[in-house]
Amino acid sequence: MRSASILWIAFVAAAAPVPARAAGETCATLDACLARLSAVAILPGDYAHSRTPGEDRLIKHLVSFDGAVARLVPLLKDPDERIAQIAAAALRDAKVIDPAYLPEIRAGLDRGLAWLPAALGRIPSAEAAREAVARFLASKSAPGNQEAYAIQLSGRRAVPYILAAAQCRSGCPPEAASNLAAVLRRMDAPSRQAAGRGLLRIAREPGVPQATALGALTMIEALGRAGWDLEGGLVELRRQRPDLGAGIDAALIGIGAENAAPILARQLELRPAGFAAIFTLGEVARLGEAGRSAGPAVLGRLEDPDWETRLGAARALGYIDYQPAVPALIAALENPDDVRLNWVAAGSLGRLGNPAAREALEKAAARHWYPPVRQAAATALESLAAVARGTSRAEPHTDFFAYEYLGATAPACDQPSIGTIAEPPGRKLYWRPDAARLAALACAVEPGAAAPAAPTAGEKAKREATCGARNVEAMIANSLAAEHAPHVALRTARGWLAGGDRGEFGGELQFLGDDHSRQLILNENVADIFSLGTRTLALTGLAHMTFNHGMIYALTESADGSWSAVRFRSLPGAPAAAWLTDTNELLIKVLGGGTVVLSADGALRMAACRARAPR
Repeated sequence: MRSASILWIAFVAAAAPVPARAAGETCATLDACLARLSAVAILPGDYAHSRTPGEDRLIKHLVSFDGAVARLVPLLKDPDERIAQIAAAALRDAKVIDPAYLPEIRAGLDRGLAWLPAALGRIPSAEAAREAVARFLASKSAPGNQEAYAIQLSGRRAVPYILAAAQCRSGCPPEAASNLAAVLRRMDAPSRQAAGRGLLRIAREPGVPQATALGALTMIEALGRAGWDLEGGLVELRRQRPDLGAGIDAALIGIGAENAAPILARQLELRPAGFAAIFTLGEVARLGEAGRSAGPAVLGRLEDPDWETRLGAARALGYIDYQPAVPALIAALENPDDVRLNWVAAGSLGRLGNPAAREALEKAAARHWYPPVRQAAATALESLAAVARGTSRAEPHTDFFAYEYLGATAPACDQPSIGTIAEPPGRKLYWRPDAARLAALACAVEPGAAAPAAPTAGEKAKREATCGARNVEAMIANSLAAEHAPHVALRTARGWLAGGDRGEFGGELQFLGDDHSRQLILNENVADIFSLGTRTLALTGLAHMTFNHGMIYALTESADGSWSAVRFRSLPGAPAAAWLTDTNELLIKVLGGGTVVLSADGALRMAACRARAPR
């Protein structure tokens, strides 16, 4: 049962109706705020993991009263867990908690009160900081949890216990160093600086195991500029411990050391691919003008076959103020294939502030087909004018991946004026109307066609594993086909080009021949496939969390019957839907990027919208 005081508070609160989980009104006294807090806890809701804005406002007001902590702490042991949970949520936001309450906080933590770990960071004692670090290291939800926030709040008080953990005297789980590095990255600069020397001592300790030294270096990397004074010691350590070279290089890059740019340049010259290349280019950009010596290596990646790497290179060149890149960036601005590269190049030319780019920027600002690129070019021209006036153009490294949502300002067009046409019957299959036929394609058996004669046991097992069931209707009923079958298919002379789109779980483009042959062409999410003019095109892309990108591939069939795909045009976002038009063009609705039209010759433009009828 609850205590009599809590029952009375709840009874008083119930006398005045409270909108469900709103509780955002100002309360005049501590008792009134506690009454409302308890009333909120009585309402339905999961207080262990969610708080409404109204509850946040109430908690903020409650903890502003003197004596609030003393009234909240006893509620942590209330028999009603929801009362205890919301009291824990309030203590999380208290300004200061007296160290005398640490035993009650520990008991609440042992009870599993979800919001309570951060309260450890509100207690100004070394013992509370020790508790925060210990619970963080034992937690399964690290590094982005309440225990991490407790360490962040503890600041320098937590540093000795972070260093003790980094020594791994009793052994360390594999993720301990990376988790502690993630917490250090979010701590204030003085706390990070206080940790630096101790971490370097651990890495330099005679006989320290390689894993422990590398863990300390991982944490040094997270210090950022707060670790700038460690450069000399790290360079000396490289001479002593060549086996730690990769970790030392990463640490030097992380703290923005003077020799970080040459290290990154060497890494780029090794031609890393995929995300490794993008990450390295992002690290160069983060150095700002200190990364200028890496300019030649970065410029070399501007012609990379991988279009994502080209974006990263164009982005980094502006941040490091590498003036020799201006002609190449002008060419990138005028590249008709890649609208994202156009946008990035305009921004980088603005950062460089070189008057040699003015004519190209004026042209882009006036005539580029995509409005966000025109805006980026206009902003770059303003930067050039500021430089001409002698105004500082220094700009810190901001969101490196901003090109993933460059279309946020593009005008939407829900009713394009251009007309669309239906494709010939039997030419195109889509999942909703043609689920059975697409499920059959997943089994390499056309509806009505004979299966290959006498499949081997291995072939049969492989087909069973792919299809989940030989009976197509059973596949659909069990939702197995949606997992394995194509979502769209285009008929060709010898079979089907078939594409799958499973969002963040990936997709593919395959050729499924009438002779039951298969060829994997692309490992990307395929939204649709079209024949446009003399080209066969696949629209691919992904919009997930902070990433939103789209691409149009040109598909070609060779004399031996095999298919290849090359990037043809980039889109300013993932394709949501597309249609053939009565003008022999392709109308493409882009997620977060407007509606665009692709002509048969490859030119892109914004779709014109129908005028709204007057009311």
